[in-house]
Amino acid sequence: MNLVKPKKYDESFKKPPIPKKDEKPIHGLVSDKNFIVANAVENILAAPKLPANKEKDYLKKKNFGKTPKYLEKIKNEITDEYNLVREMQIEEQNEIDR
Repeated sequence: MNLVKPKKYDESFKKPPIPKKDEKPIHGLVSDKNFIVANAVENILAAPKLPANKEKDYLKKKNFGKTPKYLEKIKNEITDEYNLVREMQIEEQNEIDR
């Protein structure tokens, strides 16, 4: 019989413990860092992103220039309906001529 063993989770995924009642939070922690200037400098010095040249060449596809099957089906349905209407008109005209 094949038993499934429970997974062991890594300790790094656990949340930090809740602070104790007598632990005081850190107040007044101030940074001298100017985040706007630091972000601007970081972006100016960063290497430019290369464009992803993953465009497909649709001219080289195997079915390039061919009508899709669903359009052919619709075209055939339209021509069938048109022929049916023409036949009905011809029959109606023949009845009027009699």
